Formats: sequence, structure tokens, C-alpha cells
Amino acid sequence: QAFHLPRAVWLCQRLGLEADGVAAGDAGHASTARFGSLREVLAVDKAVLDVARHRSPRFPGPPEDAFDHLVG
Repeated sequence: QAFHLPRAVWLCQRLGLEADGVAAGDAGHASTARFGSLREVLAVDKAVLDVARHRSPRFPGPPEDAFDHLVG
């Protein structure tokens, strides 16, 4: 969804990744889009605080290692 892209790309760039985003087609309802946009305002604030505080991410499972070979 397009409203997630700026935050997702910004977070990737903060981690040192070159990132671009492509939004999926919008097949949702207007009420879903409004809720998502409102939720995104809060998510952006949280993301900025997490980066400023150097907060480590929490994952429910084991770390993904598929891209480890790309990191020097």
C-alpha cells in the first residue's frame, strides 16, 4: 500500500540499504485507506523515535539470513 512506502524506504535507508518502493494496486475501500493513513501517521512517529533511540528491532522468529552475503 502506497501509504507505507515512505516510512519503509526511509527505514531501509537509515539502515544503510539502497531502497526504492513500488505500491501495489489500490483495491481497498475508502474506509480502509483512511484508517491506514491515520495509522501511518502514528507509525511514522514511532519509527522516528525508534531510530532516534537506536532501538533494536524485535522479531517473533529467527533472524533472516538470506541477504547476509550482501553485507561486507
